[in-house]
Amino acid sequence: MTEPQRQLLDHVRRTDSSLANRKALVVDDDLRNIFALTSVLEHHDLKVVHAENGRAGIDLLRRTPDVDIVLMIS
Repeated sequence: MTEPQRQLLDHVRRTDSSLANRKALVVDDDLRNIFALTSVLEHHDLKVVHAENGRAGIDLLRRTPDVDIVLMIS
């Protein structure tokens, strides 16, 4: 890609607001995965809540009805 194309792509990535202010639930038993996913999602202005297992994820989902997406890592 040319430099202007790279700059345009970078600009779109930084300003794409389609994910902004949405809420994601990340469920994983490995805190390193939760940290990594949270970092990426927050970079796109998502609000992130997390749980360390499926049961805790379901409980959290029941208490947090405004979750837009659930990411479960197996």
